[in-house]
Amino acid sequence: MSIKKPLLFGLLMAVTVLFSTTSCKKCSVAEEDSSSGLIVANAIIYPSNGGLADNMGGNYHITASSNYADNFEVSFDGGLTRQAIDYNQYHVLGLPMTINCEASFDRVISVNSVLSTTTYTVTATTCESCEQQYTVENWVLTTPLPAYTIVYDPVTVTQN
Repeated sequence: MSIKKPLLFGLLMAVTVLFSTTSCKKCSVAEEDSSSGLIVANAIIYPSNGGLADNMGGNYHITASSNYADNFEVSFDGGLTRQAIDYNQYHVLGLPMTINCEASFDRVISVNSVLSTTTYTVTATTCESCEQQYTVENWVLTTPLPAYTIVYDPVTVTQN
């Protein structure tokens, strides 16, 4: 009994496709970002323009007395409405990072009263295969912070 050439060719192609899609691990990042610690859940920060952090000289802690306080709005309903930030109730922190084009972010604000520090850590998980880069400013809304030193801790995890 002989197998016809088209059937053999089709079988060979199917096996090739199967091995090429399962033997190679493709990079994937989380589909949604996460936030924890003192970050206000469901708050979306809107700066007046992109690249605002470039003008701030490294001071990304926005309070009522900040020169940039009027440059931010917040939404608590997924972006349907925006409002001015009440700096008696909230502060804004940012941590600009340049990362590869496909990325997910884990943002955490923690306070260490023993060391008198507030740490804002942003862990960006990105794919090595994605070469195009862009800057993310990582603005978040937080409860008012104590008058501690703020430590900015950017972490980039690159996956194959």
